[in-house]
Amino acid sequence: MPDNLSADLFDRSLFVVLAQPRTGSTFLCDLLDRHPALACHDELFHRRWVGLNGPGYDDLKSLPLRESAPLDFLARVVARGLESPGVRRVGFKYFPEHEPAIAALLVERPAIPVLRLRRRSVLAQYASFRNALAARDWFGLEGKARRLRATFALADYLAFHERLEREEKAFARLLRGRPHLVLTYESLTRPRTQARLQRFLGLEVLPLRSVQERQDSRRTLARFTNPLAAGCLGPLLRFRWSRRLAGRVLRRRRHAARRA
Repeated sequence: MPDNLSADLFDRSLFVVLAQPRTGSTFLCDLLDRHPALACHDELFHRRWVGLNGPGYDDLKSLPLRESAPLDFLARVVARGLESPGVRRVGFKYFPEHEPAIAALLVERPAIPVLRLRRRSVLAQYASFRNALAARDWFGLEGKARRLRATFALADYLAFHERLEREEKAFARLLRGRPHLVLTYESLTRPRTQARLQRFLGLEVLPLRSVQERQDSRRTLARFTNPLAAGCLGPLLRFRWSRRLAGRVLRRRRHAARRA
């Protein structure tokens, strides 16, 4: 756990974006970083890189430094961000697979405000995830998007849904008893949403515009090689009972195939 000085720094000046892949977290973080009172970083605790945005952080872009003492590293990032004129809060995005010490920090320090970002359409999130995986590109998909189409596979889609549910339960524990604001990918460009977001963080409400664009502007079904299957099964599988039924059908088919 952080020492008293770091804990006070986190309570007063830190905020965290809780998200999952392909929910618009890069867009949101860039949007927040446009506010003069905020410094918002990307994936500070990605296993392969340190997602620090802006100048003045070169000496902190070190995996060994971060991994040797994650909370000390975070305190240095926050303190460095507050050195910029006008900056009052420093944030970053956190995914479920990131550094466990951050989840423990959020449980320990309920005063740290959290933004919970979701995507309403799991089908669109799934298509975006599969296409980004195929392209091996998580940031600049738009140039490749029209050449990529995911195949809707029932077993894979059910596994994707199960993963989201597990992560949702883990995030629910972090949100319990703390100030948090739930946002959706689909509403991020709306002035009303942006105003709520800024008021939640105690900021002057200003018009915000990200330099990021939507990475795939096609309609959801146009992102699939088999849009009929995606269009029929995707909406139906929003319901837990239908996913359980589909899972049982798949298990029976696998069992019958092994016996054949």
